[in-house]
This record gives sequence, C-alpha cells and structure tokens, in this order.
Amino acid sequence: SPLTQLLPRKFKVAFSSNDRDAAITGIHDLGFIPRIRDGVKGFEMRTGGGLSIGGGTGITTANLVQNNFIGTQPNGVTALANGGGVYFVAALGNRVGGTTSSLRNVIAANGMNVRLFNGASGNVIEGNHIGIGADGAAQLGGGGIVLDTTAHDNTIGGTAPGAANVIAHNTSNGVTLTAAAGA
Repeated sequence: SPLTQLLPRKFKVAFSSNDRDAAITGIHDLGFIPRIRDGVKGFEMRTGGGLSIGGGTGITTANLVQNNFIGTQPNGVTALANGGGVYFVAALGNRVGGTTSSLRNVIAANGMNVRLFNGASGNVIEGNHIGIGADGAAQLGGGGIVLDTTAHDNTIGGTAPGAANVIAHNTSNGVTLTAAAGA
C-alpha cells in the first residue's frame, strides 16, 4: 500500500507449532510458543524481536542494519531480551553497523547476539555495542558473536577509525569460531 510502503520496517509475528520454539520466535516482534500450565492450554508470548538475514531458498545480499536497538528497550540501556539478535543464514555481503556512532547498533541481552552460519560470507560487523548498552556502560550481556557451520570470509571489527566493536559482558565468549567456520 502506498500509505505503508515507506514505513521503516515490517511487524513480524510468529506462532511456533511446538514447545521447542520451531518458529524461532526470538527473531520476531511478537512470538507465541504453545504451553500447558496447570492443565490450561495457552501461549508464552515473547516480544521485542531480533533480525534474521537470509534463510529460506534465496540468498540475501547487500543489506544494511544500522542505528538499531536489538534486544533492548528504545533507551538502549534496558534489556528486552530476544532468543536471537542478528542471524546471517547463507547471507552474502551484508553490513551491520558502521564507522560512525550514528550507524552503530546496540545488540545486547539476546540468547545469541550475532550468529553467522550456513555459508554466510563477506559480511561486515563493525562499530557496534554488543552485550553493552548505548551508553557504553550498561552491562546487558547476551550470547556474543558466533561464526559456525561454514561461515567464512566475514569481518568482525576492522582497522579503520570507528570500526571496532565494543563486545563485553556476554554470557559466553565475546567471539566464537567453531571448528566448521572458515577464515
């Protein structure tokens, strides 16, 4: 619709078909997981949503993810945890963040803050606050950055001024390369 096509993003809703979260609700704005509590059937609702780049049958390329709070309240210093923050699935040549503060993302308090896998290649993650709030001090944690399952030739940080990510207070390693991940 001409009235909505210029909106900055879509509103994503997912319903999982089982209690193991088959729909990966953590990357949606609203996620519903079926639950039975005290004999009453209902849903666990998750809010906040992360971002998934790639997946399905197509290859996703040349996306920019900049100036977002992923896993935080709009103030950038209060956690609003997601199951997943930013996922790259067979995604090529995408950029998360940038070398100026106006391009920086705050990616924190997610089960996995950033994950690159299944052939994700040529992606750049730079200038972000990962596991730490927009103020550079709030300790929000999360799952750090993981490169696995044939992810290769990706850049985390860089040598240009402003390219370094601030990665702190994560519940696991800041950056993890699995045995299957490439260079």
